[in-house]
Amino acid sequence: MTELESSSQRSAGQLLALLTAAFYTLFTLLPDSHSLMVAWPWVLIWQVALICPILWLLAILFNTKQFPQLGNKIDFWVGLVVIALIISTLGAELPNQARWYSWAAFGFIAALYALNDWLALPQRWYRLLVFQGGLAVAFILVSLSLWSFQTLLPELDRLAALSDYGVEGGFDFSVLELRNWAPFGHQNYVAGYLVLTLPLLMSLAIVESGWRRWLWFGSFAVGLVDLYTTSSRAGWLGLFVVGLVALAVGFIRSSLPKLWLLLSAATMMGLFLLLILTNNRLRGFFIGIFTGEGGGQLSYRVITMTTGWEMGIAHWLTGVGLGNVPFLYQEYLPPWAGTEAEMIYQLHSTPAQLWAELGLWGIMIQVGAIFVWGILCWRVLTQELARKDFILAVGMLCAVGGYFAVSVTDYQLDNMGISGILVIYFAILATIFRQQAFISLRMAKGLAWGGFAFLMAVVVWLIPIHRAWQVSTEGFMALAEEEVDIFQEKLTQAYELTPWNPYYAYQLGWNLGDLGLRSQQEELLQEGITWFERGLEVGRDREFGYSNLGWLQFYSGDVTAASESFTQAAELLPAKKGVFYGLGYSLLRQDQREAAIRALTLEVLRHPIFITSPVWELSDLQSVYPDVLESAIAQCDEFLDNNSLSNYCHRTRGILLWWQGDFDVAKEDLREYGNALSQLVLEISLGKDIAAVQDEASSPEIKQLLSAWLNQDQRPQLLQEAFVIAREEFPQQQHLENLINTMATSENFVQWLKDNAPTWQYRHQRSGFSVNLRQMGGAVPSDYYRVYENIPINVWFSSLFPSSSYFPELDSKLNQKRF
Repeated sequence: MTELESSSQRSAGQLLALLTAAFYTLFTLLPDSHSLMVAWPWVLIWQVALICPILWLLAILFNTKQFPQLGNKIDFWVGLVVIALIISTLGAELPNQARWYSWAAFGFIAALYALNDWLALPQRWYRLLVFQGGLAVAFILVSLSLWSFQTLLPELDRLAALSDYGVEGGFDFSVLELRNWAPFGHQNYVAGYLVLTLPLLMSLAIVESGWRRWLWFGSFAVGLVDLYTTSSRAGWLGLFVVGLVALAVGFIRSSLPKLWLLLSAATMMGLFLLLILTNNRLRGFFIGIFTGEGGGQLSYRVITMTTGWEMGIAHWLTGVGLGNVPFLYQEYLPPWAGTEAEMIYQLHSTPAQLWAELGLWGIMIQVGAIFVWGILCWRVLTQELARKDFILAVGMLCAVGGYFAVSVTDYQLDNMGISGILVIYFAILATIFRQQAFISLRMAKGLAWGGFAFLMAVVVWLIPIHRAWQVSTEGFMALAEEEVDIFQEKLTQAYELTPWNPYYAYQLGWNLGDLGLRSQQEELLQEGITWFERGLEVGRDREFGYSNLGWLQFYSGDVTAASESFTQAAELLPAKKGVFYGLGYSLLRQDQREAAIRALTLEVLRHPIFITSPVWELSDLQSVYPDVLESAIAQCDEFLDNNSLSNYCHRTRGILLWWQGDFDVAKEDLREYGNALSQLVLEISLGKDIAAVQDEASSPEIKQLLSAWLNQDQRPQLLQEAFVIAREEFPQQQHLENLINTMATSENFVQWLKDNAPTWQYRHQRSGFSVNLRQMGGAVPSDYYRVYENIPINVWFSSLFPSSSYFPELDSKLNQKRF
């Protein structure tokens, strides 16, 4: 090789290294980066980002004819990962999704080895850690700034506006949207990144001196504040494990007095405990756990882990394939899961996710990762290292140990910022402890050419995928301009380019169906039906597809097909609101009266408030309304012998009897099993004067509502205040006027509440649709199922009706009646 050629290859490698670092920085700091990674054109940018380290590694092989060995058993673990990816992809149920994610994993593996080669020169690894520390500081500042201006300050303004109406509430971290999402897009990703970087900031503070030390210490303190704003339970668990690992290393290797170490640890844990107790979400969680009432807060993880276990058991050798979980999730969802975790993107547990996606290989990968971490911990404890090297190595190992704890309750390896920092840590730790940096390969150029051929094959495979992304984006832009023909043409082209991707078929089906419903065009309805059917063929079973297909078929007059679609939806998510209503209604249209009553009874038993819906005034449903009520009450009688259902059934039977008008019979259930509000409503229904019971109301919104009934001249103001207190939002003027007018024309309060109440209607939005399919850019669908509600019941009296998103005992029992 000539000197000119060698210099050219080194320059190419340096350029690729800089590009890799630039892309890593970009996707660490880019606001909402985790979502933008699957939006055009950002998806193309991060795919280019994956190509850079692969080309970088190939350039190294061409230039040096040596392979940059990691050592410390890490190479064996990486080999295990590669084998697992190949086997899992070959056995995947949806192979194209598995190839997409496996390709990303190979990009990070290439980055690990290319970075390992770059770190061969002395002290480069320290400069890289300083760079990573600086990037972490930038991350913290961006995170707090975005969250403060886009979440905190608007919420404080909203609370200030509500305080004028008597709503005195503080900032509530239990609301998901109020937790610090920036910049990754979700608070758990932010917390995971902070668990990985806070130990590094502390280590840099210890090894540095002068103003740099105080800069790193200050950054660490601000990072703790940032972690606090995420309100992430997993984040604080991870930081607790970081402290335990650091304390264990200190006891073994530190020359400091053991009492001083214990006091320092106690002080730090006291500070962490204080921060936790000032956060209402974290405080509520731990109080619930210690009092035995925190089970409901863990139900989401119980459901997702159980589903992951079922996936892995069914495909124990290969797993379902990387990226297959959100597509196959509902097939494996247990029938007792309710609606707590009905639609997900990931299983919120790395062990569960890898077991589901890779099967036995996923377990071996995780055990191997812990084994490699253990080897590195052993070496840091047994080898003589310079003070700076020792402290920084301990910091990285503590960070990885803490992240292992985070990973138990979340899956984050698909995030570039988080996987990137793990690559950096393991490359540096391998550099610190290895004895041999490289191994010579006779076939180095052959391996490089093979890698290049593989890369070209992947690029050829990626071209239609990105082309489909691009043309679909053009289609969505056309739809925004109401150019439906162009939208349909572009989305159809995207579907034909990637027929295995259900996103385009679902978007075509929903948008065309929605346009057909609004314009009453039968042709558009039929096209929507066709595209939904295609989406279900390639996207596997999804309740979203079957439910909305069922309503399109229902509105187009094909009630037999609608019943079949609703049945499929009910098998996937039996507790979903509206599913058994759709099934019952379509059966009724086929004159299958008894079957319709059974289906509608199941809807009422799972969601008792449905009995108050104005839909029962429709002529078809009016005819079966008394029978459904009677059937639901009889079913409650049957379930009373079950201790776990007794309270629910007494409350449900009592409130159904009350709604039916049998107040004297209802009081037998409501007085013993009802809540304070049902006792109050029962007293009013039995004839007690409202002025006499007003003071008994336990909630301010009910007091205001009763005052509005008693004070006609102040009714508009009092009704608005009651609405704002109950919903923490202002009512629409039309709804407020309807409340005032119907109250004025009602003879008594119960008549207004039951018979004369104003109504509203809306459609539920599928807020997680695009995220769960990992494709942004299109419309966020809303169900065709139109919800009709009694306004007073749903605003002020919904707690009269028992409701739970997670009630496994009830769903298990109802499931015996469903199918």
